[in-house]
Amino acid sequence: MSLDAGGPVNLKPRPVEGAPAEAKQTAPQSLLLDGQQRITSLYQVTLRGSVVETVTPKNKKVKRWFYINIRKALDPNLGREEAIVGIPEDRIVRADFGRETILERRH
Repeated sequence: MSLDAGGPVNLKPRPVEGAPAEAKQTAPQSLLLDGQQRITSLYQVTLRGSVVETVTPKNKKVKRWFYINIRKALDPNLGREEAIVGIPEDRIVRADFGRETILERRH
């Protein structure tokens, strides 16, 4: 849910988390009132171009790169969440407690 900026109520805007510093200098056309977490996540994984700081289900802070597995995303028998792939900050997917490299993603 968003609200056009300006008008009788003067809300203090703040940029989406992870946006460049110059975003604070830009006057917004609209303000995001609901869905901030979802929009922040979408921004960080699609537009920011750097690793995303997130937390695991066990509340451990980690840094991950996120990708879309196109084959899975286009498969009508799979849920969309199954198409999202998160890999570690070093872009190396390991197995067997780190002893085996499955995938090494270059920049």
